Amino acid sequence: MSDKGRTFGWSDVVVVAAVAAAIVALLLPLRLNASDRQKDLLCRTNLRMYGVAMEHYLDDNDQCYPDCIRSVFDVPATIPLNCQWHDIRIGPWQNETTGGPLWPYIDNRQILCCPVFKKYALLFGDQHPGHVSNIPIDPVYDYSQNAFLGNTGGRVYGVLRKSEVVNPSRVFVFGEETIWMLPPTNVNRWVLNDTCFLPRHGNDSLFPGDNLATYHRTTLEKRNDGLANVVFVDGHVEACDTHDSCQTEWGGMITATFRLAWPKEGTYDEKPPYL
Repeated sequence: MSDKGRTFGWSDVVVVAAVAAAIVALLLPLRLNASDRQKDLLCRTNLRMYGVAMEHYLDDNDQCYPDCIRSVFDVPATIPLNCQWHDIRIGPWQNETTGGPLWPYIDNRQILCCPVFKKYALLFGDQHPGHVSNIPIDPVYDYSQNAFLGNTGGRVYGVLRKSEVVNPSRVFVFGEETIWMLPPTNVNRWVLNDTCFLPRHGNDSLFPGDNLATYHRTTLEKRNDGLANVVFVDGHVEACDTHDSCQTEWGGMITATFRLAWPKEGTYDEKPPYL
């Protein structure tokens, strides 16, 4: 069992980053410049650290996942939901009461936000739905926890414990969302707000719910066509395509995001498995 509140410095990242750099250099599209490749690498490193932090949290909490709504931040009700991702007042490094149960295992402001996301946030952040104009765009985070892992707002939608995840290498723990609506309209229903990531089954009236981002390994002009970085239950990080959805035998649509979030696997019946 690890020490309670164990933290991880950048020295722990150096070895991981060195190995990952060689791999990423081979995999990233050649059209991306060195700066963009470095930002992508930093994002993937951030997510690896998220995965490590979650593992230590699970070790200390009977392998039960935290509530995604308040896992990293316990945001005051006075802060508008749609703007909390860019409201510096939620930072537990300046107000310890805003730290969620996972925060002591992270305790590093630098890994909360992807540098690729920051670029888009500074360009388009004030255009996000529900933006409050007097809250500056100062990106705090962009990684959200899979709502099918843990007790989400008092309810277990998927599984409570890590041991219940059927395929740990194909279920993500944390992923990225966009701050804009994606075309066509059936790609995402909401944009980044809190740290709770809840995709929906095709026969859910709230389909498609949250969906993975599209701004990695692409250009500014094609920001709806790219990928999202996620960290899986087994700890590995991967770039995933939110457009890779599938038509079911009963005629409904299952998004790529839902398939990567649902922890119990199996066939996708007509009835949403969490209702």
